[in-house]
Order: sequence, then structure tokens, then C-alpha cells
Amino acid sequence: GQQTEILENGPKISQREGETFIDHFRKVIQEASIVTISGSLPKGLDKNFYIKLLSVAEDLSKRVILDTNGQVMRKMFLHEERPFMITPNEREFADLIGKNVCDENGLIDALRSDDFAGIPWVIVTQGAEGAIVKHEKNIYRVTIPKVKVINPVGSGDSVVAGFAAGLMKQLPVKKLIAYGMTMGVLNAMEEKTGHINPD
Repeated sequence: GQQTEILENGPKISQREGETFIDHFRKVIQEASIVTISGSLPKGLDKNFYIKLLSVAEDLSKRVILDTNGQVMRKMFLHEERPFMITPNEREFADLIGKNVCDENGLIDALRSDDFAGIPWVIVTQGAEGAIVKHEKNIYRVTIPKVKVINPVGSGDSVVAGFAAGLMKQLPVKKLIAYGMTMGVLNAMEEKTGHINPD
């Protein structure tokens, strides 16, 4: 019943490989409605690499869900390009704003700041406590049911996938929030990572 997670460093990516990826990215997203960009930047890539991907997506009028660490995301605030949605956890959100938020009111005040004005959706996930969600000027407190957690690894990624799928289904706001958060809960209930039981 114990779990061990071993995380290896990824390969170093050359500048040429990065440029080749951007060219490929520009071609394949033309058929997409929503783009998800997730994870830490591999070694070797420019710190603004995700900004470049956002620029390509914006040029093609594609909505982007960005899920990465606070330091990489903070670089985004120095540029005009903004993703459609970001999904930081509480620690990543603290890195993003440059300070720890001690309570819910402080978190909400931070979400209402001008820094987030250009981002339609901000989902701050809080593990078993649910999430605080900003959509445009509205703030939602999301609570989730108590479940037997088997393997929480990949729950954040599952939330991203849930929101992307819900956007594709054109769900109304509250149903979209419930749908996205449900995928994270369902993932935590399964032994396999990034797996849900549709039943």
C-alpha cells in the first residue's frame, strides 16, 4: 500500500530541436481548438520558450491552457501574450505572485489584482480542499467530496484535461468547473496515473 515516486531529469534539448518543435507546433495546432501546455521546461530551452508557443497560438487564435511552475509562468506577466487558462496549485501560485498567501481572502485579493486581468480563467487547486477559481470577474469556491485516495499523482494534469474536454463540450461555467475538478478527483481514486473510471 506504499507508493514510491522516482523522478528523473529529462534530456537536454538543443536550440535547433526547440526551433524544429515550434515549426511543427505551428502546423499541428491549426487543426486544434484548444492547446494545453504542461510541465517544466526541459534543460537547454530558452526560458521564454512557452511564451513563443503562446505567441504562435495567439497568432492562430487558439485558446491555451498553461500548467507550469510559477517561475516560468511569472515570465509570462512580462509579455503581452496571455493564456486562456492557468491552473497553478497553491505553491505554484505563491511562486507566481512572489509571496505566500496565508488565507482564502488573501488569495482572492491576489486573483482580483491587475496581474490576472488578461487571463479569463485562473484555477488555483488546493488538493483535498478543492480550488479557488477566477473566471473573468467572478470568483468561485470549489469544494470536492471526500474520497478514498489511492494515487493522487497526475490529478493536476487530469484537471487540465477535464477543463479542456469541458471547453470542447461548451459546458456552461459552473458545469465546466465541476467537470474539470471531477477529473482530478477520479484520477486520485485509481491506482494508475492519469486514469479514470468513467462509471
